[in-house]
Amino acid sequence: MSTYHSFRFIVLLSSAIFFFGCQTANVRSDYKIDEKTESAIIIGSVTQREDAGLPTNAQFYVNYKTKHHKRLYAKKKTPLGYLGVVNEFENTGVTGRIFVIELPVGQHKIDHWSIDYGDGGGFILYPKVAPPTLNFALQTGQILYLGNFHMAIETGTGLFGQTLPVSGAPTIKDESDRDIKMFKERYPQLASEKITVNVIHSGAWVNENQIDEMLEVPKSE
Repeated sequence: MSTYHSFRFIVLLSSAIFFFGCQTANVRSDYKIDEKTESAIIIGSVTQREDAGLPTNAQFYVNYKTKHHKRLYAKKKTPLGYLGVVNEFENTGVTGRIFVIELPVGQHKIDHWSIDYGDGGGFILYPKVAPPTLNFALQTGQILYLGNFHMAIETGTGLFGQTLPVSGAPTIKDESDRDIKMFKERYPQLASEKITVNVIHSGAWVNENQIDEMLEVPKSE
């Protein structure tokens, strides 16, 4: 396989785990900026291969395992799990959605990613070598565009013919024209507000000094 620097990945599909957690919801459709709250919002998008399998979900983490932990994900679950998931980027070859997340002012970071397979039970792929931490700062009332977080997912076939993720390579790029247009359509009350475009990284998001050789299935999240 030759995805980004010829990464070689191994996944232990026989090691099933159970994963429990809440997806971070976007702010309400009637959200308004209130400088008294000392908060701001980050916007962008998460995408993955359209044919990576129905219960496969690429996720990127803000402030991983801290008080202000947030999960940015390609697929928003429905009451039926992954059945009926809406792809906000139809006819583009990818599945994904925009994110609009509120955070307190101050320093934050994007510092982890995973590929989740299954709804309530399954397995999680994550990098053995942590990617470089991506830091950003927020000011009161700010709307900050961070970029498009895309997961190039390699797939295989399971024992019953199902499509399974076996590896992934994350990249970040500028899709501000597309994403901000969608943001303004969804939040017309914020369309006239200033949006700061500061793509947090460009290209493959890997530790160049320690190229990943393996993805692991953790015992728990």
